[in-house]
Amino acid sequence: MSYNSLKRLRVAAEYLWAPSTGFEHLMTDSHHLLNDIAAVASQPGQMSRRRLLAAGLGAAVGLMAVERVVAALPNDRIMTAAGSPQANGLAPAERISSSTTVPNGQIMFPVDAQESCWVSDNFGDCRGSGCSRSHEGLDISGSRGADLYAVVTGRLTKQYVDSGLTYGAGNGWTLEDEENNITYKYFHMATHAKGLAVGDIVTQGDVIGTVGNTGTSGANDDSNYHLHFEYRPNNVAQDPLPLLVRPDNCTFYVG
Repeated sequence: MSYNSLKRLRVAAEYLWAPSTGFEHLMTDSHHLLNDIAAVASQPGQMSRRRLLAAGLGAAVGLMAVERVVAALPNDRIMTAAGSPQANGLAPAERISSSTTVPNGQIMFPVDAQESCWVSDNFGDCRGSGCSRSHEGLDISGSRGADLYAVVTGRLTKQYVDSGLTYGAGNGWTLEDEENNITYKYFHMATHAKGLAVGDIVTQGDVIGTVGNTGTSGANDDSNYHLHFEYRPNNVAQDPLPLLVRPDNCTFYVG
C-alpha cells in the first residue's frame, strides 16, 4: 500500500477510539481508503500475503468507522438512497405515535390529552328550554389548541363553520366509518386542520382540528375549551364513555 493509503488507514483506526470527529472529514477519508483498497486488490499478479492482509484490515477498519458514525448520528442526519423527506419536498403527515393502539371494540381517545384533560359523564343530560332535547354527545375538556384526532379511518362528510354566535356546533366535522356504518361528530373546535375538505378520507390518528370553544360551547367564555364528541352507530346517538380508551393523564368523571 502507498504511504497515503497507510495514513488514511491510521486516521480511520484512530477514529474508532476518538470521542468525536467531523462526519464529513471521516467520510472523505473513508472514501479515499476504499478506493485505495480497490486499487490494491486490482493490481496484476498474485497478491502477496502482506497485500491481502493490508486490504482486509483496511476494509474492516473503514466499515467499523462508518458504522460508528451512523450509529452516533441523530435521526434527521440519516437518509435512505431516496433522500430525506425534506430534500424531496415532502412533509411528514401529522399522526399520533405508532405505539398507540386501540383495543378491539373500543374507541380511540379523540383529544391530545394534555394538562387540562377531563371527561364529563353528561351523555343524555337535559338541554334546551324545558329540557326540549337531550345531550347526544360527550364533553371532553382539553387544553386550548390541543390536537383532535380521527378516531377511525373514514370519510369527512360534513364541515361545520363557526358563525360567531353562542349556539350551534361552531367549527366541526362529521366523520363516517362507512365500512361499519358508524358516524362520529366533532363540535366546538377552534380550527380545522389545514388542507382537509368534505369528501376527504382520513386515517385513524390523523389530526383533523384543534380544541376550542366555538358555538354553544361558549363564545363569550375564555375557559370552556372542550370537544363535543358524538358516537352514532347506524346514526343513532349512543354514549361513547364506556368504550373510550382512557389516557393516564386524563380524569374521567362517572355518575
